[in-house]
Amino acid sequence: MSSPSHQKKRQISKRRLAGGLLIFIFSAGMPAGPVGWAGETPNESLTVPAAAASALPDDKGLITCFSQACQVSFLCNPDWKIRILDEFSTIITLSEDPFVTVAISRVDADIHLLGQLSRSFFKEKGLYQDNFQKDYASFAGGRAIELKAFSKIEPDMRYLGYFYIHNDALNSVFFAVYPKDRWDDYKFFIRKIAGSFKRI
Repeated sequence: MSSPSHQKKRQISKRRLAGGLLIFIFSAGMPAGPVGWAGETPNESLTVPAAAASALPDDKGLITCFSQACQVSFLCNPDWKIRILDEFSTIITLSEDPFVTVAISRVDADIHLLGQLSRSFFKEKGLYQDNFQKDYASFAGGRAIELKAFSKIEPDMRYLGYFYIHNDALNSVFFAVYPKDRWDDYKFFIRKIAGSFKRI
């Protein structure tokens, strides 16, 4: 059983992580929302069962979900926790320990070509450590910019993000894992979810 001091440190750490994610979201743009389950009314708050919180995710229970604002569908589990911060801001928690999330965003920027997403564009955000990697990749059935980075705000957090143009708007899908040394435990599952995105 964790000691009270250890539990307090974890609570503080979670608050810092949540703050870091909010800074990322509102600096990167306006996240799309709401997210809903196909054929059902969107749920504003779902909970992760205690047994699933510390277990590695698997393919069981995955269904097709969608983001109306970004016009994409993707695989998700209805047991994952969804946090809709406002009309446009959505974070989905795949695991709470370690902390694994995906943010689906419509970026509020005057960008209509992927070529406009230069290294200086990302550096100016002040969100990523300088060793981030930016490459072209295939995502959601089209071309995208893939960004691999570590957080500047929370150095122990690792990102995998995709920026793509859809319906003449810049969108992004960002996965985050904290602590970063747990990335290898989740990288194949993250790739599976990332690979399930489709433009609709």
